[in-house]
Amino acid sequence: MIRVIGINALRGLLGAAVLISLSTSGPAADTGIVTSHGFAAFGTLKYPAGFKHFDYTNPDAPKGGVFRSATQGYYDSFNIISVMGFPPFGLEPLVFEKLMVRSLDEPASQYGRLAESITYPKDLSWVEYRLNPRARFSDGKPVTPEDVIFSVKVAQKSGRPLIRRSGVAVREALKTGPRSVRLILAEKNTPTLVASANELTVLPKHFYEKTDFTKATMQIPVGSGPYRIKSFSPGRSVYMERRDDYWGKDMPTARGRYNMDIRYDWYRDLAVYAEAFLAGDYDFRMDQSALRWKREEQLATFKRGDLVRSFIPYRTPISYQGLTINTRNPFFADVRVRRAMLHAFDYEWFQKHILHGYHGRVSNYFENSDFDIKGTAPSAAELKLLEPWRDRLPPEVFAAPKPLPVLGTRDRQRTNLLEAARLIKEAGYPIENLRLVDPKTRQPITLDLMLGYGVSQEKYITQFVRNLDRLGITVNIKLYDNSTVRQFTARYDYDLRISVPNLPTLIAPGNEMRNEWQSDGRTRIDSRNLSGVADPAVDSLLNTMVTAPERDVAVAAGRAMNRVLVAGVYSVPMQHIYPAPTGTQSFTYWNKFGRPKVEPVNTFPFFMLDHWWIDKAKQDALRKRLGKAI
Repeated sequence: MIRVIGINALRGLLGAAVLISLSTSGPAADTGIVTSHGFAAFGTLKYPAGFKHFDYTNPDAPKGGVFRSATQGYYDSFNIISVMGFPPFGLEPLVFEKLMVRSLDEPASQYGRLAESITYPKDLSWVEYRLNPRARFSDGKPVTPEDVIFSVKVAQKSGRPLIRRSGVAVREALKTGPRSVRLILAEKNTPTLVASANELTVLPKHFYEKTDFTKATMQIPVGSGPYRIKSFSPGRSVYMERRDDYWGKDMPTARGRYNMDIRYDWYRDLAVYAEAFLAGDYDFRMDQSALRWKREEQLATFKRGDLVRSFIPYRTPISYQGLTINTRNPFFADVRVRRAMLHAFDYEWFQKHILHGYHGRVSNYFENSDFDIKGTAPSAAELKLLEPWRDRLPPEVFAAPKPLPVLGTRDRQRTNLLEAARLIKEAGYPIENLRLVDPKTRQPITLDLMLGYGVSQEKYITQFVRNLDRLGITVNIKLYDNSTVRQFTARYDYDLRISVPNLPTLIAPGNEMRNEWQSDGRTRIDSRNLSGVADPAVDSLLNTMVTAPERDVAVAAGRAMNRVLVAGVYSVPMQHIYPAPTGTQSFTYWNKFGRPKVEPVNTFPFFMLDHWWIDKAKQDALRKRLGKAI
């Protein structure tokens, strides 16, 4: 429910709110109400009131120049709300603003942007924001409580998880003053709901109130962020220029950031995309493959330092990559069949012949985080949460996870395929004429394996498909463009697919996790529950994790849920997404940038580089050596 409360009707409430908002950060006397410049979902804020800038930024960074970014695929919409269409990378965080923004060197802290202060009670049943009086949209109109209320309503209907998570956190939105708005939260005592509400993307009501957000559009958006779209070529490029009139450029959360214009380019062909980088047509490459590294290191541009390969640590959970098993298919309803898939995937062959020895294998869904369970038995806190479900959970949930099957040699491959065949037979599937058949229909088992990046991923699964054929299972490889993959994914029209989650698990996970694992996602169209998980134990642990008032409770619930998901075998784990040890990111860039002394360790901004800047001397020297503009 969204409604606006008249000022006269809330005279007493407003009087109290004004007194609170003018107080210093901390509890107001005898009220248990806090007003602050920031919010920490767990722990305390690193940066005090009145801080000047984040430690990973350079407040004296020069402005100017262009950061040229690129990726594969295409874009076809400037609508950031609907899943119908692909908006450009960076559009939402650069053109639009949030009420508060995350610090990238803390696990779960946010500081004011559109909201100059945040007020909340001890039970976290509501949160109130006082908007910054300087906040303006790019068309010059001020940001108002009505815009916030409108944005809540839009977010509640959004199909995009990071947008929707802010909307579903809110039960009711109230205007409480000329510059203040209160959001009544869906649950009490849940810090992650406050964090979700803080990151509401605020849209201008006057511009979007008649917009159909279910449709793709190329209408240039109006936002209150530091950038505006200057020009674009549909599907191919977008040029975002810094707003000279950006209202928040001197705020501590923005100082030293947004130093360059940004040009995004899209490439349809993987080979052209790779060679364009080496030719100097774009500036920065996030390395997800090391196959070219040895050859590239022989190039003159690498030897003289024009191209730089860099490695930085990160503390966020890994972006899990694996073969998703769709349990909506009756064949995969039995966990024994799903476990057989683990024995059929020869990761050792895959790593040697396809990954050329790079990358490590992931073993669970939240590796490199507090929720990681690799090699550990459940703690007392985890067992307390798991115990009510003991009768319906497999015994392995209550012990350290078993190592993944190891293949890689002919003998080990044979042993594992025999085990896979035993598991499938035990699940009731017979062999007839060398093919596995459905025991009821006697029809051969045939699976559709969907790939969304063309032939580049086909080589990932060749050995796996061959092993399934040895088990009597026919696999049809379906290659689609990204748009078709999006449509088929929304309808769960696949049996197997290579998947990277829509977003890595956050350090302080919130409502977005429900979209990934909650039971209603099994039947709800276009959830991110790609495997069709529908387990009341998972639902219970998920709810405990999302609503936990303390960090240790959230960690125990997250680890317990991780154990249930791993034991349920909802996917076949593949490689760590970066060709470096877990906890290390690798990227390569043309040496024209200045970098701060300290890099952020949580969520490195690959597609924006908003804390880097153009080093004019480096750029001029690079242009001179290359004989071209770069």
